[in-house]
Amino acid sequence: MKKPSMLCMLLFAMHVGAYSQVSMNMTELGFFDPPGLSFNDVWGYVDANGNEYAIIGSWQDDIFIIDVTNPYSPSQVAHFYNNSVPGLSMQHSLWRDFKIYNGYLYAIADQGSSSEGLLVFNLNNLPAYVTFEGQYTDKFQRAHNIFIDTLSGHLYVAGSNSQNNGLIVYDLSNGNESNPLHLNSVALPGGYIHDLYVRNDTAYCSHGYSGYYIHDFTNPAAPLTLGSIGTSGYNHSSWLLPSGEYAIVAEEVPQGLPLIFMDVAQPDNMNMDTTFQFPLQGTGTFNTPHNPFVHGDLLYVSYYEDGVQVFDISNPPSTQIVGYYDTYPDNTNGYTGYNGCWGVYPYLPSGIILASDTKYGLRVLQYTYTLPLQLLSFSAELSDNKESVNLHWKTAMEENMEIFDIERSGNDFNFVSIGEVMPVGQTDPTNYLFTDTNPLPGNNYYRLKMSDTYRQTYSDVAEAFVPLKKARVQPNIIHKGETIRLALPQAAQLSIVDATGKVHWTSNIEATNQFINLDTATGILPTGFCYLFIAYDGYIETHPLLIR
Repeated sequence: MKKPSMLCMLLFAMHVGAYSQVSMNMTELGFFDPPGLSFNDVWGYVDANGNEYAIIGSWQDDIFIIDVTNPYSPSQVAHFYNNSVPGLSMQHSLWRDFKIYNGYLYAIADQGSSSEGLLVFNLNNLPAYVTFEGQYTDKFQRAHNIFIDTLSGHLYVAGSNSQNNGLIVYDLSNGNESNPLHLNSVALPGGYIHDLYVRNDTAYCSHGYSGYYIHDFTNPAAPLTLGSIGTSGYNHSSWLLPSGEYAIVAEEVPQGLPLIFMDVAQPDNMNMDTTFQFPLQGTGTFNTPHNPFVHGDLLYVSYYEDGVQVFDISNPPSTQIVGYYDTYPDNTNGYTGYNGCWGVYPYLPSGIILASDTKYGLRVLQYTYTLPLQLLSFSAELSDNKESVNLHWKTAMEENMEIFDIERSGNDFNFVSIGEVMPVGQTDPTNYLFTDTNPLPGNNYYRLKMSDTYRQTYSDVAEAFVPLKKARVQPNIIHKGETIRLALPQAAQLSIVDATGKVHWTSNIEATNQFINLDTATGILPTGFCYLFIAYDGYIETHPLLIR
């Protein structure tokens, strides 16, 4: 069992939390860093309930699945390693890679005698549990990277031991998620493929020292090479912009090469449009990019010893760095190698950023960009009827503003959207009002997500407390075995009575201003229409229920 002592973990957490942090427009919200491990890739996932997760691998034989729904307190929900479940064989590996399709996690490893093949895990039962579905080693035993074209459901394996000069392709669609269907293993011009990005059956491939190639896999049995271009170093990885006209290309060897804006609009006539590089260390220019990820008009790059870097790529000729967070503060006098930030994942709906550091594990970050907007005030106040909450804010200088998204939380960290307001778009001071007509009982936390043409930022949080005047019952249609969410203004006696007046269930409940899950012992309840009576000291509320 891999269970470090609590004292060891506490001392390690104190050490990690103490290191100096260098950042611009980025803050660290939380971290996951079990002692004694080194780490590699990271990926993200959202379950059916909106809970968010990080998947991170180690150089040892570990895959961790971490709940980051509360980014301030990441918690482990699953941990897989060699023989941790029947049939799972894992070895130490410096390289791991992860991708997700239809709630299934796919993982590979690549080092020496590694023979893990393709690992498949089912995430669809989160937050309760994760199941190991299978390990497939018949087509390859180790590989460097995988990518899934979600439009076609095809999974591509790059840098494998069995097809070292091309790609292996599987079909995950049509019920093949847990048992991938092998389509082809094909050699390609350009030889070894280190990494790739695929969209709509078009594979943008980094062929190491052979350069950058584009292959058409519309017919996986007979792919076509559309074009190629030589680059100055080891072509490592890339990510396509939403327009499909450009790709950001990273070169890893030798150290210090810049990122490339690659014009791919005409695959048979590609050209390196421009390059850019912003070293954080003033003592040298040898900062080295690892993996780029495009999200809208922002580029997030895991930049080894420079941590995470964020670029505004809305205007390629004048790309600017707009944020960074140094996950690896050990280098204070130039660049020494390939330590530091390995991977970054910027696609979670909450806007939090996942970063993996080889030494410091999972870092949960937030990027906040100063919009061309002045938010002069933001407040929340209970209405006169004490049943709704009025949100007021005042702005100036609304340049290029697109939307105000009003978000609410009952716990000050898990926010959901409850409405939108269109900006007026004036430079003069402007007042706004939004009314939450159905607030939560008890504490309500509100924030504004303010978006312009390219990016977004958040206001400070405003709080309002909503006292209950009467009980809240959700839902009023339930199935046997389900629970009722209930909030009470004061202690009460509850009874469920059928249409004939027969009492089937009764219980005494203390007052609560927050929803609780009420165990109604529905196994003994009637089927059909009935009533929930809530008896206080002096009066009774009646709530109709339909039990199916």
